[in-house]
Amino acid sequence: MRWLVFLAGCVWAFAAAAQPIAAPTDADMRRAVSEITEGDPAALAAADAMIAGRAEESFAAEWLDGFRPMAIFFHALWETDRLIYLDWKTGRDEALAQFEGLFTTAGLVWPADMAEVVIQQIAEAAPESGPEMAFVYIPLQRLAEQQEHQIMLINDGSDAYPFFLTRRAVAERWADVALGNDMFIDHPDWQFADEMRAAGLDPRNDDHPIYRARPVPPEE
Repeated sequence: MRWLVFLAGCVWAFAAAAQPIAAPTDADMRRAVSEITEGDPAALAAADAMIAGRAEESFAAEWLDGFRPMAIFFHALWETDRLIYLDWKTGRDEALAQFEGLFTTAGLVWPADMAEVVIQQIAEAAPESGPEMAFVYIPLQRLAEQQEHQIMLINDGSDAYPFFLTRRAVAERWADVALGNDMFIDHPDWQFADEMRAAGLDPRNDDHPIYRARPVPPEE
């Protein structure tokens, strides 16, 4: 009898896990913007403008019909210099310049020798060991963590890296939240997991957020 109860429980758990996660509402995304930016009035105003259809000049406005949560979130962070948009081919110097701006906007310390740290990280890695972006990301994520922040990612299913910064506690609340259409608020360690292990670090996760997807967290 026990095994039947166990089997029924497994079936129920599988069915529950297979249920699609509802896309976040406009109110959910406004709350995400509020928590992630610590209530930045400019970011909230940008989110409100996109929600109300008053951000037609934004390139993110074209996503409203099919990718509305993504459009609201992206626009709010982009308009307030809280988001950078890199791809795997972005060179070291350009990536560092954009990350420095991101750290500055968040009010975090950017060491004067940060470029040298990254250059050394790249020099110590074998050329075939991974994309240069990985060796930019690794020391910068450590720098963010030392200041109780996390580098996070809007995973839009492309080979781009829309990176943003937020406090570690907030990152934990919103990591792996599904935005609909196989898009997620993502902790990016899994994308650089091999390179992190080669550097003696343990990645926070090993696989795509689709395997950990969850709905928006409850209000605090």
